[in-house]
Amino acid sequence: MSTVINEKQPTQIASMIGEVKPATDALLVRLGESVRDRLAHDHSTQREDWHCMNLTSFMGERMGPVLRRLLDAEAEVARLQTRLAELERPNIEAQRQEIRESYYALIGQAREDRDYEGAFNVECNLREREEQ
Repeated sequence: MSTVINEKQPTQIASMIGEVKPATDALLVRLGESVRDRLAHDHSTQREDWHCMNLTSFMGERMGPVLRRLLDAEAEVARLQTRLAELERPNIEAQRQEIRESYYALIGQAREDRDYEGAFNVECNLREREEQ
């Protein structure tokens, strides 16, 4: 089961459900109760289970608002993830620069000690780290 909605799906779903308002908290609670009641109902007592068919119909008729709420929530999550990445970017860049400077200091110390092979190895390690 996919937990991430792809780029095209929100537009497709929105066009299918039209200008429906998002589900209220009360509706979500009522749908939860309907699911619970449907699961708890004794299905062996009758050939045609009108009780469960009515519950299923009730829930199906109310999926438009639930889908609108889901689409709104997905859009808000995407917006917040983008904002979080923007806020974290300067901190991440500062950490990367600090690591670079420690590599440069180590390279400088190795050259000062005339350990050219060690300096070369550290330069290679730095290049590999930068490429990741």
